Amino acid sequence: MTNKSQSVVPKPKHIKQSLVPLTPAFVRKFHNLSMGPFDRKWKEDRARKLRTKLENGLFHGPEWAIVLILSLKTKCRINGMHTSTILVEYIGKPAFPSHLKAHYTEYVCKDVAEANELFMQYDPMFSARGPQDVHGVYLRSSDDTKDLPEGRSSTSTQGIARYKRLVDGAGKFDLEDRARLILEYPEFIAWSCGMFGRRYLAKSGVCAAMFATFLVAPELVGSFWVHVRDETAPQGDATRTLADFLRNNSASERASRVWTVRAFYVKSINAWNAWIRNKSTSLNYYAKSKLPTPLGKSSWVSR
Repeated sequence: MTNKSQSVVPKPKHIKQSLVPLTPAFVRKFHNLSMGPFDRKWKEDRARKLRTKLENGLFHGPEWAIVLILSLKTKCRINGMHTSTILVEYIGKPAFPSHLKAHYTEYVCKDVAEANELFMQYDPMFSARGPQDVHGVYLRSSDDTKDLPEGRSSTSTQGIARYKRLVDGAGKFDLEDRARLILEYPEFIAWSCGMFGRRYLAKSGVCAAMFATFLVAPELVGSFWVHVRDETAPQGDATRTLADFLRNNSASERASRVWTVRAFYVKSINAWNAWIRNKSTSLNYYAKSKLPTPLGKSSWVSR
């Protein structure tokens, strides 16, 4: 289900489709095109499987596509990193499939955002792309996020999506919906990716609370969550109480059954509010109570 608040998906222009013989010249020309923001990280396991197919005569003509991005005045490959690299490797060898043809498609997009949407929708094997592949595309579309790790950004978007479901009543986010959140909240993505040092901070209910606190007091979240992560405050401090709870209740399956995503979110926000007021807390949780509202900087009590 796509979130109602999302913008209309851009529509790239399809300009040409053809079958092109797999000659060494064509393979090199395609391979040498700029990758743009599209290619996945190199996976040697996939390359090894392609080599085996070539050696055994089981390789099929590839489906390749390119796009002219008008804003960059650049022509890029949309896909084909692994297949074109291996085919270049086999030029001049008996196993090179010169008898095959590539299904070759050309597109024009006005900018990188439109090209990203094309990448997501083009490949019929999209379902084979994991969260890191998909998040990598959106990360590389912005200078603010291009160097962030895909895995951690996926955790961050899970937190945002969970917040929107818990607090805003939004519908379920699919993988592409979540990845688009990188473009909407790049500052939170960048900050939170630098925060994950303990497994329990990556729990969706906790990450949702990180997002909630970031929204109301971005200048204070660093101090609070660093204390939680590093357990640097003395016993009795709200950050230490939360850290103790998370450490003791995040790993086991039994704890996951006892404490729901909502409970992790509520306890995290209760600890935040106590910390803002410079008070201690026992992190009481009542399943039927309303979700607490995170306090902002105006409620801050000086130490």
